[in-house]
Amino acid sequence: MCYQLNGVLWWTILVLLGLLLPSHDGDAADPHPSDSLIVEACTVDLTEFGRRASWRGTAIYQVTSDSTGAVQHIRELRIPEFMPKIVKLDDFRCCVRRWRIHPAQLCTVALAGGSGIGAWSIGLSCEGKPSLKLILPQFSVGCEEDDAP
Repeated sequence: MCYQLNGVLWWTILVLLGLLLPSHDGDAADPHPSDSLIVEACTVDLTEFGRRASWRGTAIYQVTSDSTGAVQHIRELRIPEFMPKIVKLDDFRCCVRRWRIHPAQLCTVALAGGSGIGAWSIGLSCEGKPSLKLILPQFSVGCEEDDAP
């Protein structure tokens, strides 16, 4: 069976989220809902070394949002020493900065993955309460021998 991560899948996810989440016009004066979470499905890439290495790890960050929901600060709480050599964590942090978390609060974000797992697990917990768990394919997987045309 072939598993391919492609643009159509991401657009489908974005369209579904757009239909399920309340719309918001950035120029409108309407206040944000008192309790809302708007996240982007982050693409987390491995370094060349990370694609070849055998590894497993979890990076944990503390995230603070302001009154508009914008992520203002991302602080490393625990990152395994080897992980920055394997995972492009700067890209992940950039993605998290685009999230909107209402009301302003202190949250914990965890990024977990590893070789052989095939998926990233992104967890968000705000004020000690689990808010979100998102599972994303780690990378595209090619066709198996018996599925080839």
